Formats: sequence, C-alpha cells, structure tokens
Amino acid sequence: MHLLTFQSDSVQLDEQKCIGCKRCAIACPFGVVEMVDTIAQKCDLCNQRSSGTQACIDVCPTQALRLMDDKGLQQIKVARQRKTAAGKASSDAQPSRSAALLPVNSRKGADKISASERKTHFGEIYCGLDPQQATYESDRCVYCAEKANCNWHCPLHNAIPDYIRLVQGSQKERLLKRQNFATRPVPYPKSAAGYVHRTVFVKVHVL
Repeated sequence: MHLLTFQSDSVQLDEQKCIGCKRCAIACPFGVVEMVDTIAQKCDLCNQRSSGTQACIDVCPTQALRLMDDKGLQQIKVARQRKTAAGKASSDAQPSRSAALLPVNSRKGADKISASERKTHFGEIYCGLDPQQATYESDRCVYCAEKANCNWHCPLHNAIPDYIRLVQGSQKERLLKRQNFATRPVPYPKSAAGYVHRTVFVKVHVL
C-alpha cells in the first residue's frame, strides 16, 4: 500500500490509505507499530504546506531557525576549522542575533508614590501611565508569535499582545470592552502554577 514513504529526507504517512484498523499493530511480533492520535512524534518538515517552508522557521521573530542536513552541518564545521587554521578566528564574542534583530527599548514602568505616603494606607501605590508613557511601554512588545509566550503562560490565556496593540492605538474603550480580567491586582498563588479556580486579576495602568 506504500503507507509510509521516504520523501525529502523525512518519513511521510499517507493518512488517506490508513483506515485505523490497528491490525498492523496487533500482528507486529516486536510491538514497534503503535497508533498515536494526538501529536506528531517526529518532524515531517511540514511537507503538507503549500509554501514549502517549515512553520517554525516562518514564525521565528529572530530568524534563529533554519533547516540543516548532515551536508550543511559538515560545511559549517569545515569552514570554521579553516578559519581557525588561518588565524582568522575572532576572539571577541559575537553580538547576540536577537539583540540585533529585536532592538527593544528598556523598561521604565509606572512611577510609585513616595514610601512615606504609601505606608500610611493600603490604596494604589502606582501613579499610572500617561498616553505618551503607555505608547513607549507598548512599543516594547515585538508580537513574537500569533500565540505569544505571554499568551501561553497566562492562566486565562488572554490575548495580551492584542491588548497591547490597542494601547498603542490609544483605543482604551475597546481595551476595556475586550478584557477578561479586572483592573485590580489580587495575589493568588495558584495562578502562577496555571490553576484556574478563581478570577485572575491583572493590573492595567492606562485607565
């Protein structure tokens, strides 16, 4: 049936020819055939994509990923060895590629009221951000992916980069309508571990 074929240096599975009867798994005397319905156990180089490129390479914001084979790795190895033998190896540390491609401004954050004042009450200690400060802070978001790291780690999986984009456009009204959280921080230890049993509150400085 040619269910499994070797193409483009990867093993490809023709799912249209497999009906899921599991007879091959039962008949195999070594138990090497196993049905897996969830995630791929091996990279198939995204052969099904019409663009011909790999999804992970396309979405990497720093272009740090590229597809390599044994021949390519050997070429890099030989080039480095020849450079070292010729005395052209640089002793200085190479600048970070991510730093060069992602020039992000340093964080300033919101100012706090004086210590002498905030120790007298339990009210808000942050002064908040004016529109200019909010734009500066929101520009630091590089929107690293459609499902960004902050989005995955948020216990409620809020679309944080999208909220930040609304701040950039001074669309505070839309931001308040779309949010799934209150605007008052309440410490809740289990939220850090990803448990969602109560509402998780996030501080919004631009109100």
